Amino acid sequence: RSWWPDMREDVRDWVRSCLVCQRRKGAPKRARAELVRQPLPAKPWAVMQLDIKGPLPVTESGKRYIICFVDTFSKWVEAAALSQIDATTVAEALVTCVVLRHGVPGSCTRTKFEAEVFKQTCALLGAEKSRTSPFHPSGNGNVERFNRTLGNMLSAFCSENQASWDALLPYVVWAYSSSEHSSTGESPFKVLRGIEPRLPVDLALGGQRDQPQDCADLQARIRRGFQVVRAHLHTAQKSQHEFYNLGAETTDFKTGDRVMLTHHAMKRGQCKSLSSRWSGPFIVLKKVSPVNYRLQAVNGRRRLLVHHDRLKRFIDRPNLSGRPPAKPATEDDCQSVEDAAGQLAGPDAWEPLRNLDAAEPGNTVRRSGRQRRRPDFYTATC
Repeated sequence: RSWWPDMREDVRDWVRSCLVCQRRKGAPKRARAELVRQPLPAKPWAVMQLDIKGPLPVTESGKRYIICFVDTFSKWVEAAALSQIDATTVAEALVTCVVLRHGVPGSCTRTKFEAEVFKQTCALLGAEKSRTSPFHPSGNGNVERFNRTLGNMLSAFCSENQASWDALLPYVVWAYSSSEHSSTGESPFKVLRGIEPRLPVDLALGGQRDQPQDCADLQARIRRGFQVVRAHLHTAQKSQHEFYNLGAETTDFKTGDRVMLTHHAMKRGQCKSLSSRWSGPFIVLKKVSPVNYRLQAVNGRRRLLVHHDRLKRFIDRPNLSGRPPAKPATEDDCQSVEDAAGQLAGPDAWEPLRNLDAAEPGNTVRRSGRQRRRPDFYTATC
């Protein structure tokens, strides 16, 4: 066996800095950044989010994907079934589903589609395009939340015949857009048009809803509706911000720090339970926003834009070889075994037998000389 000063700390730091372990094991306490408030849109289709859902079961017409466009102000949704998701098909869907029905959106937020065709389409339309960090769905929260709702609604109607989802898609989208939204307090249809849609149930009940008398009345209704929606969106955003940040704990990474990046892709033929969870190390080049960082691989030129929640701090190997050697012991530092044992034992130690033999008489335990008479029943005879 061996020992050196601070051996326990050195062994702990050496084990923690193992590269293989850092790529496999998670952080002791995973940090989560606070939710960043995004500016609220002032009118419909000022900010639009899009995403792709799929692949789904192939329909009779060869459709496999659903492209969804969500207006972040009114929560109105446009969706279309697609056979493929290349940039040209996505650009055509943007024009037919959004531009020809609602006009050009102010900005478009998406997580994919960096192809030149899609970029040129946005440039020709004058729509500002923005990105969310990869593998961070909350940055595109409106459309991601709708995708989950869309999956629940479709599965309720086509769980038996799953290849018929494309025929049910328009009905599901209409049901969503004509229902009251929790964030706005109104249906997306009413926010856009100032009136509630006339549904088949209205014909069955025979009631006539209050309708505006002229264009001025309709415009006034729409303006008042926008004010109500903005107030409801502000309240909903504040509530979500406070609830999300209850357990948030941000780690501030500096420029030049070395970090590990969690990855979701796996090599073909490998299973997730036996694969590494982290890759790296990477070097932090710049803090782009309060929650996004620009990284570069240590042994490469690849640069990435990554969200804070996908990072953990990299632990470097301690340089034990550079530590100065311990000072050699001298005669003054030496101590006999008997002296050391006496110091370790302390005042409550067991005394040797020779010390007890030489003890003072006053310290000797003596027996009392008192005569004690036995009870009579011990001496009685029959």
